[in-house]
Amino acid sequence: LILFSSGTSGKPKAILHDLEPFFNRYMNANKELTTLSFLLFDHIGGLNTFFYSFFAGSKIIFPEERNPKYIWDLIEEYKVELLPTSPTFLRLSKASVNFELLNLESLKLVTFGTELMEEELLNWYVEKFKNIDFRQTYGLTELGILKIKNEKPNSLFITIGGDTLFKVVDDILHIKAEFPMLGYLNDDQPFDKEGYYDTKDIVVTSKISKNYFKITGRKTDIINIGGVKINPNDLEAHLLKNKKIKDVIAYGKKNKILGQTVNLDVEIVENEELTKDE
Repeated sequence: LILFSSGTSGKPKAILHDLEPFFNRYMNANKELTTLSFLLFDHIGGLNTFFYSFFAGSKIIFPEERNPKYIWDLIEEYKVELLPTSPTFLRLSKASVNFELLNLESLKLVTFGTELMEEELLNWYVEKFKNIDFRQTYGLTELGILKIKNEKPNSLFITIGGDTLFKVVDDILHIKAEFPMLGYLNDDQPFDKEGYYDTKDIVVTSKISKNYFKITGRKTDIINIGGVKINPNDLEAHLLKNKKIKDVIAYGKKNKILGQTVNLDVEIVENEELTKDE
């Protein structure tokens, strides 16, 4: 099985997996849940959803579009039990969908991954849908989707289970996976001598247990302004507390004097106004 990375942090990489161990993770799939295949097959999460459902014998609903209202209407119509999705979709749904008009009694589990989730957004959904279990997922194209356990309900602190090992080196997560890729076809191999892969994910460990950690950003995304380092995810999470802001992306741009400057793309809630100073 050959998968390709998006190339957002360099050239796209061709990632080679041995199909037999890749499928081994699904041999004990036993949760037969009607599943909406939200994530696409160009993403390891979309493949994981499909293969788990296929091995478990689950009914799979394939949507024709990703519009929030359309997706939630499908969940109601087909009595979907599992929705694997992204924080961006949940953010857009909160802003545009009238949940009071929907019957979502069938929905048991919502999993979210692919990007960082804000605690405020997670808490809003947990409070509104007390009978739905919200769980974070984690995986990489190079390592596959990993077995994740949350520290407690509606917590963003997680640990990795199964036969996968991990360590934190200078706040960066390194993982030795149970079923890793064989290697890149067009790049140097990224594993160290012990078989650990540098995820480049920045983490903080839990005050309750050092075995649990929360991902706060990626090393490659950090904005460096004359030596002052800013995590764009922290900035985005802060700005999204403003009820007038529907969505925001923070990123660095090259600057001849400072090295980089912070730039923001902000989407304002309809019929609201924000000045640049605000």
